[in-house]
Amino acid sequence: MKILFCYFNLNSPISYSFGVASLSAILKSQGYDVTVLHLNERFIDKNEQVFNQLSDIDILCLSAISSQQKYIIAFLKQLKTLNLPVITIVGGLLATFNPEAISNLCDYLVMGEAEITLPRLIKQIERGKQSDNKIMQKFYPTLFNSSPMDMEAFDYDRIIDMKRGWAEIMLSRGCPFECSYCFNQNIKKLFGQHNIRFKPIKMVIQEISNFRDLCPHLKVINFVDDNFTLNYDYLSLFLIEYTAKIGLPFLCATRSEFINKKTMDLLSRHGCRLVRMGIESGSDHLRAGELNRHCTTESILKAITLLKSYDIEIGLFNMIGIPGETEDDIRKTLELNAAIKPATSKRTILLPFPGTSIYERWKSDIDIDLLINQTNYNSCESVFTFGKQWKEMINYYGAYWDKELSLLAGIKYDYRWEDSVVCREDYYGIA
Repeated sequence: MKILFCYFNLNSPISYSFGVASLSAILKSQGYDVTVLHLNERFIDKNEQVFNQLSDIDILCLSAISSQQKYIIAFLKQLKTLNLPVITIVGGLLATFNPEAISNLCDYLVMGEAEITLPRLIKQIERGKQSDNKIMQKFYPTLFNSSPMDMEAFDYDRIIDMKRGWAEIMLSRGCPFECSYCFNQNIKKLFGQHNIRFKPIKMVIQEISNFRDLCPHLKVINFVDDNFTLNYDYLSLFLIEYTAKIGLPFLCATRSEFINKKTMDLLSRHGCRLVRMGIESGSDHLRAGELNRHCTTESILKAITLLKSYDIEIGLFNMIGIPGETEDDIRKTLELNAAIKPATSKRTILLPFPGTSIYERWKSDIDIDLLINQTNYNSCESVFTFGKQWKEMINYYGAYWDKELSLLAGIKYDYRWEDSVVCREDYYGIA
């Protein structure tokens, strides 16, 4: 049985999918013929190029996040007009938390993590026992006991070359927090006590070693876990192995609550060059209220001071377009960034995707048509309908965030996907 995965990476920074690579590895280990198509402007950007490859494919699998809804719907509608004998399965966050958007356009939806559910469904299809229930909604938290991700799934060498030698790695799944705009809140409810899971250390080291063998220009490891420092005991054991067998400089992300001397000693000792942190807003009341992030500006600044004492660079994530936000609130966010003077500062405009608690709270004030046409998290337009003046204010700061911050901080900030400061080697002394 031949299986084709399509990874939608259109109009967004070049990347690869850990989930697709994991699923590909599992299905290949079970004897299936698996191919992955990377739909990105630099790889494949026309549906026709995909459809031309479907004549001898049995199952087409699509993994999509909510910001890709526009593309997925258009793709599936066009596919239906071809009347090809291909079974379509859609998974990912879009299928899990907004299934009604696409359920009538595909044969099956796989909700939740698919490492267990998808192989079971494919075996069922292979045996000719297709289920009348098109929505597979068993929630099995994956415990990372499978093989390392498939190193043939994507053109990793080319992608890492385009990222200037930066490879992305994930150690864990799950998050203990319940930020109102994040799907992790819902995933926590689905998986309960099994929400937070860590890969076996040997598996992670093997994955990084595979990247190094495949990509001779590999320079930096970017750990993309939501909270890299969540489990100190696991992290300390991992970094000992990492330093001994890999030894490359690395970046990571965490929250101010986990920045302490013990953890910073560990990160500094093992080659951490930059820590990314979401401050989201300079307003304590918006951060704790609308966003459900219970860290204060005082605690953020304390964490920043500690980071700087270790000569570790800082990357900040910010959010504007929060319900109830005023221009004074936005200026507070800019001023907080200017005071910190991070190496990188990125802003997003809040996109309240279906399935999140902030969406449910404000859905009567959301332009749904505008929302589903957002194709990435770097939009310069708010989808809330709070009046023309408010929207113009948000759109202005969305468009001119870098300019305003540069004026306040006295440092030039210029965030572009194609030439991001995150990719500039000289920021971290990496040659």
